[in-house]
Amino acid sequence: MDRGYVAMGGTRLYYEAAGSGDPVVLIHPGFADRRVWDRQWDCLAEEYRVVRYDVRGTGKSAGSSAPYSDYADLEKLIDFLGVQRAHFVGLATGGSIALDLAVDRPEVVESLVLVSTSYPGVRPSAVSERRRREAQAAYTAGRLDQAVEAILRAWVRSWKDAGAGRYGRKRALTAPVL
Repeated sequence: MDRGYVAMGGTRLYYEAAGSGDPVVLIHPGFADRRVWDRQWDCLAEEYRVVRYDVRGTGKSAGSSAPYSDYADLEKLIDFLGVQRAHFVGLATGGSIALDLAVDRPEVVESLVLVSTSYPGVRPSAVSERRRREAQAAYTAGRLDQAVEAILRAWVRSWKDAGAGRYGRKRALTAPVL
Protein backbone atom coordinates (compact mmCIF):
# COMPACT_ATOMS: atom_id res chain seq x y z
CA MET A 1 0.00 0.00 0.00
CA ASP A 2 1.15 3.50 -0.84
CA ARG A 3 0.48 6.10 1.84
CA GLY A 4 1.73 9.53 2.69
CA TYR A 5 1.03 13.23 2.79
CA VAL A 6 0.53 15.82 0.08
CA ALA A 7 1.40 19.43 0.94
CA MET A 8 -1.14 22.04 -0.13
CA GLY A 9 -2.32 25.45 0.94
CA GLY A 10 -0.38 25.60 4.21
CA THR A 11 -1.34 22.09 5.33
CA ARG A 12 -0.95 18.42 4.42
CA LEU A 13 -3.53 15.85 3.36
CA TYR A 14 -3.05 12.21 4.31
CA TYR A 15 -3.85 9.58 1.65
CA GLU A 16 -3.67 5.84 1.08
CA ALA A 17 -3.70 3.96 -2.24
CA ALA A 18 -3.69 0.23 -2.97
CA GLY A 19 -4.36 -2.21 -5.79
CA SER A 20 -4.18 -1.78 -9.53
CA GLY A 21 -6.63 -1.22 -12.32
CA ASP A 22 -9.03 1.64 -12.92
CA PRO A 23 -8.76 4.24 -10.14
CA VAL A 24 -11.59 4.51 -7.61
CA VAL A 25 -11.42 7.47 -5.23
CA LEU A 26 -13.36 7.18 -1.97
CA ILE A 27 -14.42 10.40 -0.21
CA HIS A 28 -15.74 10.14 3.33
CA PRO A 29 -18.67 12.01 4.95
CA GLY A 30 -18.05 15.14 6.97
CA PHE A 31 -18.42 13.45 10.35
CA ALA A 32 -15.82 10.74 9.65
CA ASP A 33 -12.45 10.15 8.03
CA ARG A 34 -10.96 7.71 5.51
CA ARG A 35 -11.50 4.77 7.89
CA VAL A 36 -15.23 4.80 7.13
CA TRP A 37 -14.21 2.83 4.00
CA ASP A 38 -12.33 0.09 5.92
CA ARG A 39 -14.86 -2.60 5.11
CA GLN A 40 -14.78 -1.86 1.38
CA TRP A 41 -11.02 -1.25 1.11
CA ASP A 42 -9.63 -4.76 0.59
CA CYS A 43 -12.45 -5.83 -1.71
CA LEU A 44 -12.03 -2.82 -3.98
CA ALA A 45 -8.21 -3.10 -3.98
CA GLU A 46 -8.54 -6.58 -5.51
CA GLU A 47 -9.85 -5.10 -8.77
CA TYR A 48 -9.11 -1.36 -8.72
CA ARG A 49 -6.47 1.14 -7.77
CA VAL A 50 -8.36 2.45 -4.78
CA VAL A 51 -7.52 5.79 -3.17
CA ARG A 52 -8.88 7.24 0.04
CA TYR A 53 -7.81 10.29 1.97
CA ASP A 54 -8.65 12.41 4.97
CA VAL A 55 -10.35 15.64 3.95
CA ARG A 56 -8.67 18.70 5.42
CA GLY A 57 -9.17 18.87 9.20
CA THR A 58 -10.14 15.17 9.61
CA GLY A 59 -8.20 12.04 10.54
CA LYS A 60 -4.48 12.51 9.87
CA SER A 61 -4.99 15.63 7.72
CA ALA A 62 -4.34 18.91 9.47
CA GLY A 63 -6.77 21.81 9.32
CA SER A 64 -5.99 25.25 8.01
CA SER A 65 -7.01 28.77 8.92
CA ALA A 66 -6.46 29.96 5.33
CA PRO A 67 -9.39 29.86 2.89
CA TYR A 68 -9.55 26.62 0.91
CA SER A 69 -11.80 24.42 -1.16
CA ASP A 70 -12.29 20.70 -0.48
CA TYR A 71 -12.69 19.91 -4.16
CA ALA A 72 -9.54 21.92 -5.03
CA ASP A 73 -7.72 19.80 -2.43
CA LEU A 74 -9.07 16.69 -4.18
CA GLU A 75 -7.89 18.05 -7.54
CA LYS A 76 -4.38 18.54 -6.17
CA LEU A 77 -4.38 15.08 -4.62
CA ILE A 78 -5.37 13.26 -7.82
CA ASP A 79 -2.89 15.34 -9.82
CA PHE A 80 -0.15 14.43 -7.32
CA LEU A 81 -1.06 10.73 -7.62
CA GLY A 82 -1.12 10.90 -11.42
CA VAL A 83 -4.81 9.98 -11.65
CA GLN A 84 -6.02 11.09 -15.06
CA ARG A 85 -9.54 9.64 -14.88
CA ALA A 86 -11.32 7.89 -12.02
CA HIS A 87 -14.54 6.61 -10.53
CA PHE A 88 -15.42 8.83 -7.56
CA VAL A 89 -17.47 7.47 -4.67
CA GLY A 90 -18.65 10.07 -2.18
CA LEU A 91 -20.71 9.61 0.94
CA ALA A 92 -22.76 12.64 2.11
CA THR A 93 -20.31 15.58 2.20
CA GLY A 94 -17.85 13.43 0.24
CA GLY A 95 -20.42 13.24 -2.53
CA SER A 96 -20.70 17.03 -2.60
CA ILE A 97 -16.92 17.25 -2.97
CA ALA A 98 -17.02 14.75 -5.87
CA LEU A 99 -19.91 16.64 -7.48
CA ASP A 100 -17.99 19.93 -7.29
CA LEU A 101 -14.98 18.24 -8.88
CA ALA A 102 -17.17 16.83 -11.68
CA VAL A 103 -18.50 20.32 -12.47
CA ASP A 104 -15.03 21.90 -12.42
CA ARG A 105 -13.04 19.09 -14.09
CA PRO A 106 -15.41 16.70 -15.88
CA GLU A 107 -12.52 15.26 -17.90
CA VAL A 108 -11.16 13.45 -14.81
CA VAL A 109 -14.49 11.84 -13.88
CA GLU A 110 -15.20 8.40 -15.32
CA SER A 111 -18.24 7.98 -13.07
CA LEU A 112 -19.82 9.30 -9.88
CA VAL A 113 -21.40 7.29 -7.10
CA LEU A 114 -23.09 9.78 -4.79
CA VAL A 115 -24.54 8.34 -1.60
CA SER A 116 -26.86 10.54 0.44
CA THR A 117 -25.46 13.68 -1.13
CA SER A 118 -27.48 16.87 -1.04
CA TYR A 119 -27.59 19.69 -3.54
CA PRO A 120 -26.08 23.02 -2.53
CA GLY A 121 -28.57 25.13 -0.61
CA VAL A 122 -30.84 22.21 0.38
CA ARG A 123 -31.21 21.95 4.14
CA PRO A 124 -31.71 18.56 5.80
CA SER A 125 -34.81 17.94 7.89
CA ALA A 126 -34.59 18.23 11.67
CA VAL A 127 -34.84 14.44 11.98
CA SER A 128 -32.05 13.88 9.42
CA GLU A 129 -29.88 16.43 11.16
CA ARG A 130 -30.48 14.76 14.55
CA ARG A 131 -29.56 11.34 13.09
CA ARG A 132 -26.43 12.83 11.51
CA ARG A 133 -25.37 14.14 14.91
CA GLU A 134 -26.05 10.71 16.45
CA ALA A 135 -23.95 9.07 13.73
CA GLN A 136 -21.14 11.56 14.25
CA ALA A 137 -21.11 11.00 18.03
CA ALA A 138 -21.09 7.22 17.61
CA TYR A 139 -18.32 7.35 15.01
CA THR A 140 -16.22 9.68 17.16
CA ALA A 141 -16.64 7.27 20.09
CA GLY A 142 -15.44 4.38 17.90
CA ARG A 143 -18.86 2.69 17.67
CA LEU A 144 -19.03 2.15 13.90
CA ASP A 145 -22.01 -0.22 14.09
CA GLN A 146 -24.07 2.40 15.96
CA ALA A 147 -22.97 5.09 13.49
CA VAL A 148 -24.19 2.98 10.57
CA GLU A 149 -27.49 2.30 12.39
CA ALA A 150 -28.05 6.04 12.85
CA ILE A 151 -27.22 6.71 9.21
CA LEU A 152 -29.61 4.00 8.02
CA ARG A 153 -32.40 5.35 10.24
CA ALA A 154 -31.83 8.81 8.77
CA TRP A 155 -31.58 7.80 5.13
CA VAL A 156 -33.75 4.71 4.73
CA ARG A 157 -37.41 5.64 4.88
CA SER A 158 -38.71 2.16 5.71
CA TRP A 159 -36.66 -0.72 7.12
CA LYS A 160 -39.19 -3.16 5.69
CA ASP A 161 -39.16 -1.65 2.19
CA ALA A 162 -35.37 -1.50 2.17
CA GLY A 163 -34.92 -5.06 3.43
CA ALA A 164 -32.91 -3.52 6.22
CA GLY A 165 -33.77 -5.91 9.00
CA ARG A 166 -30.95 -7.85 10.62
CA TYR A 167 -29.64 -9.03 7.23
CA GLY A 168 -29.87 -5.55 5.70
CA ARG A 169 -27.92 -3.97 8.55
CA LYS A 170 -25.21 -6.63 8.24
CA ARG A 171 -24.96 -6.02 4.49
CA ALA A 172 -24.73 -2.26 5.05
CA LEU A 173 -21.84 -2.84 7.43
CA THR A 174 -19.91 -5.26 5.23
CA ALA A 175 -20.94 -4.95 1.58
CA PRO A 176 -18.60 -3.30 -0.91
CA VAL A 177 -19.84 -0.11 -2.54
CA LEU A 178 -19.12 -1.24 -6.10
